[in-house]
Amino acid sequence: MANNETNQEVVKAQNLPKRTPILVFGILSVSFLCTFWLSFLGIIFGFIARGKSNVYVDAGVPVTGKVRVGRVLGTVGGIISIVATVLVPVVIALIVYAISQTPDIAAEIEEAIRTAVVA
Repeated sequence: MANNETNQEVVKAQNLPKRTPILVFGILSVSFLCTFWLSFLGIIFGFIARGKSNVYVDAGVPVTGKVRVGRVLGTVGGIISIVATVLVPVVIALIVYAISQTPDIAAEIEEAIRTAVVA
């Protein structure tokens, strides 16, 4: 019990950031990586969560609870968001390339529909 009170006094004395925003930024990081088109926001929120949690690590305060979960989510969300952000232009380039290779795609689709209806 005394050890827990000592840790709480250390947190208050060192003016550390609140724990809930770290968790919120970690959750936002993961949720924005799922949007694919807004995955760059996942990188930003991931770095914010990671940076705020590093204050606890640098202060020597045990990283538990909301800080630990926010730190992990921010790290995972940030890394996967970087991958997703790199993939967005690749996917766009592939779509443009595929469309440019078949300029009469509408005619081909229409012909396929006619063939299917007749058969």
